[in-house]
Amino acid sequence: MSTYPLIIDTNVLLDLFVFDDQRANFLQAEINGKKAQMVYCPEMIEEFADVLSRTQFHLSNEKQKEILKHWQDLGTLIQIDEEAPLKCSDPDDQIFIHLAYQLRPAVLVSKDRALIALQKQLTALEIELRTY
Repeated sequence: MSTYPLIIDTNVLLDLFVFDDQRANFLQAEINGKKAQMVYCPEMIEEFADVLSRTQFHLSNEKQKEILKHWQDLGTLIQIDEEAPLKCSDPDDQIFIHLAYQLRPAVLVSKDRALIALQKQLTALEIELRTY
């Protein structure tokens, strides 16, 4: 059985690892069932760590480290070596596009409006955008 590269944006990571949002359970099932290989890049680690540290989440330093480690243990670290020819209106989301483009065909999961607005262009680049 072959797996596909799976890139998950920060808001969806929060749903998975902080909020336990049931709508994101399909991702856990695909990762655990080896249908998808979750991938991330150093920039995504920095962003997720920054978001987890925000006071509104009330996460201790230990809990933040635990979440980051769990996420990283489930995935594979990839360096971005190739930039996508598509630009996102939200510069923070560009890393997701670049990583998915480099690994295409790939699946990108996001609830971000800036990425959803690019769905047709992403599809043309062999990047399937999933949302919920």
